[in-house]
Amino acid sequence: MKKRREEMKIEEDMEIQKKIVKKNIDMNGENKEVEFKINAPQAQKVILTGEFNGWARNAYLLKRDKWGTWRTNIQLRPGRYEYKFIVDGEWKDDPVSSLCVPNSFGTRNSVIEIR
Repeated sequence: MKKRREEMKIEEDMEIQKKIVKKNIDMNGENKEVEFKINAPQAQKVILTGEFNGWARNAYLLKRDKWGTWRTNIQLRPGRYEYKFIVDGEWKDDPVSSLCVPNSFGTRNSVIEIR
């Protein structure tokens, strides 16, 4: 029961974040659909977070395919965004991102540039 309540809260938070992102896109015009993915076959839960959603820890819950790759597509306007994945509660860099920058926690953030 507790787990289901947590899942419902995450779903509600995700919908709120999607509305915020959509509003930003609508106000600023052009947007691009961007796929984020990470291979984590043993993971139970993977979340995408970054500058595009205020680093919310529950905004974009990824879905796992049968090969263990987790993915989501989001709409972003052109710009530069730092981001990370949260894999089973642990913050992870994007292993395929060629751009990374140091952050204030002594680790790195992955970077994506949308043109």
